[in-house]
Amino acid sequence: MMYLDHLGQLGVVESPSIQGHGPIFTTEAQNRFMEILERSEQRRRKSLVCSMITVPARFISQLTSSVLGAPTTPCGYGQPHDTAYHHEVKCVNASVDNSESPVSLERFSQPFQETSESFTEKVLMIGDTAKIVAYYESCFKELRQKNCTLIAKAFIKFIEPKKRAKHPYKGLKRLKGDRQSTKPDWWPSDVPHKEPDHLLKDQRLRLLIHILRNLGGRRITSHKLQVVAGDYARQLHPRKEIEMKMKILNNIFKVRGLEEQYECRKIDPCTRIYIDNDRTIFIEFGGHEATSDAKEEVASEELDDL
Repeated sequence: MMYLDHLGQLGVVESPSIQGHGPIFTTEAQNRFMEILERSEQRRRKSLVCSMITVPARFISQLTSSVLGAPTTPCGYGQPHDTAYHHEVKCVNASVDNSESPVSLERFSQPFQETSESFTEKVLMIGDTAKIVAYYESCFKELRQKNCTLIAKAFIKFIEPKKRAKHPYKGLKRLKGDRQSTKPDWWPSDVPHKEPDHLLKDQRLRLLIHILRNLGGRRITSHKLQVVAGDYARQLHPRKEIEMKMKILNNIFKVRGLEEQYECRKIDPCTRIYIDNDRTIFIEFGGHEATSDAKEEVASEELDDL
């Protein structure tokens, strides 16, 4: 028997009476099984759209459980994007005439926020840079500023281990203590060169988001930052909310990981991210099919979080 478990992973069970005769479900058979499932899910999604039935986006995303998760490895700097609230990108529209025919493309221009009677969820589109950045900001705010300061210091220590010697916050005496003269080249231009706990709230948030999104050229990835943050998990406040705070951080890194894959052109700009009230993330790949590399990264990162 072949099946998908609750994580969307393929499982194989063979009767003990035939196990000595070699594998029954070969790699080719398993691949064929996954292809059939994916085609079935595509037809079901199209029928949901064509029937004009209003259903929660979470239900639709569950139909694609075989590709759920979050990514790890990016290519570096992101490409420039339109920052308008109603960001226009090419999105998939189900073909009404033939469920087996290639999907058509149309312009999609509306806010990505969906609700249902039973729950409310955030819906992000990975190509909508303005809303992605706004999501990062809202998460860091929810993390609380004491924790943001802790994480910012951890990031800085990781990026610049010898910062106190090479780039002191107080500047050099020979330059009359000019703070800006010792600012490292990766530091955001719109944030004063001060220790994170001496920055204003908005400045601290800009610093965190800059480190998260703009240091690909220094090989600073979401995965590396996630490892750094994990090392400081026990220092988060309040202690009774450590698990919740870490879930917020891990979601930030998951979304950034998807954004990195988009910047590498591994996934389509209309890939959707659904975030439930309990902060559980579901992913629905849109447009052209995600590359096999992207799928492997998604599955690997999801298992790391368990």
